[in-house]
Amino acid sequence: DLAAGIARRGAAALAVSGGSTPRLFFAALSAHAEIDWHKVVVTLVDERWVDETSDRSNARLVKDKLLRGPAAPARFVPLYAGGAEPDASGLQAVARNLADVPAPFDAVVLGMGGDGHTASFFPGGDTLDAALSDPGPVISIRAPGAGEPRITLTLPRLLDTRALYLHL
Repeated sequence: DLAAGIARRGAAALAVSGGSTPRLFFAALSAHAEIDWHKVVVTLVDERWVDETSDRSNARLVKDKLLRGPAAPARFVPLYAGGAEPDASGLQAVARNLADVPAPFDAVVLGMGGDGHTASFFPGGDTLDAALSDPGPVISIRAPGAGEPRITLTLPRLLDTRALYLHL
């Protein structure tokens, strides 16, 4: 999918989930030397609203496990913009950064949490309805059992992709 995106428009866009499931997938993907990684933009499907120095940061996982070896030249666009809460200015900053990510995505890889959530579409999420329908690109969400506040790409933005995968 990434090579096809590069061939089609000179760049590729990939959105990935964090958590514990994708570690081996990231390691395998990062080893693909035939991908012209300096033409790939990687972002997250969702993120805990924590600094990337936190063990709970999906950005940290992507940097540690995916953006290494042949994949190190890929450009990473994080979803965390600083501050204690994902307020309006933080969401606007993230949206501005995401404007540089080619659309549609060439691939979106969704994971699934133990409670059945994907992205940060948690059952009982305070902005779940908006996350599923707002054109986005991002929305903050809080939910019982989610821990810290989250930011997620909206469903319409996630579906703006050439290939959608669910990695379990």
